[in-house]
Amino acid sequence: MTKPIAVKLYRKGHVIDSAQINGRPVLVGRAPGCELVLPSKHDAWHQSLLWTESGMVWIRDLASDQQTYVDEARIVGPTSLNDVTNVRLGMDIRLELCGSAVEPSDYPYRLTVTLQGATGPEALLEDVHSGRQCLIRSNNRVAMLYLLARQHEEINEGESAGEGWCGDETLACGVWGRNWQRQIKSHLYVLVHRIRKEIKMSGLDPQCIEKRRRHTRICVQEVELY
Repeated sequence: MTKPIAVKLYRKGHVIDSAQINGRPVLVGRAPGCELVLPSKHDAWHQSLLWTESGMVWIRDLASDQQTYVDEARIVGPTSLNDVTNVRLGMDIRLELCGSAVEPSDYPYRLTVTLQGATGPEALLEDVHSGRQCLIRSNNRVAMLYLLARQHEEINEGESAGEGWCGDETLACGVWGRNWQRQIKSHLYVLVHRIRKEIKMSGLDPQCIEKRRRHTRICVQEVELY
């Protein structure tokens, strides 16, 4: 099941326009027909294009003078927004996404995690329909999956607010312990990338691990913790 993604534009902390990505691309600019309208004559006629594909939100820059920046790096082609924290259009417009392109119920997966297995920590992700499985044994990867599974379980039991998201600091502390502050920011992104790579190599959808704006969650139907 898919649902619309809310998009908001901010200038100097104030919302200047909003729209939804709902199965079709959203054009950003000050030209007639743009779904997200830029108000100033100094803004680009056609600034950027937003769309969803394979459970991810993408952006492409269309401007020749007012450039689009993702995490302060100018983009030069289609760029996924699922793992970024900051999107800037031109000099002073910030773009923010609200919502997710894929609901957790879209993934018929069961995640079983044990930290005290006979051969050490293990995480087993399996498709309950096809029986396809991904077994992960790397300590740091299992630790992250355990934290995400625990957050998912607390949501389902009504013990936590939100939608299953786990903050970067919580994850880093749980994975690296007291030394978590020594880890640079990119280490967490690398860890997520490696977990996704293992999942993909097993024939499952890596986007069941969703990361956005300093938070991560696991999109599965069932978790078991030991």
